Amino acid sequence: MQKTGARVVINPFYKGGISTSIRKGIRVVDPASEGILIALGDQPFLKAATINVLVRAFARAFAVRDRPIIVPSFRGKRGHPVIFHRTFAKELLRLKGDVGARSILERHPGDVGSVRVRSEGVLKDIDTREDYRKATTERR
Repeated sequence: MQKTGARVVINPFYKGGISTSIRKGIRVVDPASEGILIALGDQPFLKAATINVLVRAFARAFAVRDRPIIVPSFRGKRGHPVIFHRTFAKELLRLKGDVGARSILERHPGDVGSVRVRSEGVLKDIDTREDYRKATTERR
């Protein structure tokens, strides 16, 4: 079996909001990693090819010391996952409650690089049974 480098981390405090999951993940990031990719767990239409596009964009931006945050964009709307340079780890660790990292994007607009992608999977997440029903109906 090929080693992927992925680690599964269980967050027993998930009821405290998405920030608890972000903090849990940040604490186990490999110290040699330059980037931190934050993805939602409920995006079934997110494609591996889209993640690869974002990772390549991050690598290019990092190489020229430009745009240390990479966000996917589909038809002008920002989505997920988002890649942060490791210098944002402390800010990510300070997040509280049921909020993601949007506040960091708002505080650092000049650091955000938007990457146009061809898949609307970056915008769609499944939060409710109704979301699931609509998503599976639309896909048929």
